[in-house]
Amino acid sequence: MSTFLGRPAEQFFGRTRAQLMAMSIPLKRVYEPVSSPGPRIAHKPTSFELAKALRYMGIFTRVAKQVGCSLPHVLGVARGERQSGKVFNAIVAEVQRVEREAMASL
Repeated sequence: MSTFLGRPAEQFFGRTRAQLMAMSIPLKRVYEPVSSPGPRIAHKPTSFELAKALRYMGIFTRVAKQVGCSLPHVLGVARGERQSGKVFNAIVAEVQRVEREAMASL
């Protein structure tokens, strides 16, 4: 015999939603919260670290537009999954440009 919410499943067949709601089944038995700690951050990033990270945002999109290829292709080259000298050189040049601008702003 199959059960649902600790009761025989046959109790639920053929009933309307209103009838099921009137049965007063405690939902906490079904919807208990799942405790997941989520991603842990070792420390709160400083404004300097955030600014440094923000400088590199969009670098792969810019490279894809410059070279004229797709973003997934550029990401594959950056991860080492694909090989393309033209894309690799464009990534290196863009990183150097971002770092030069960062040094000039200090």
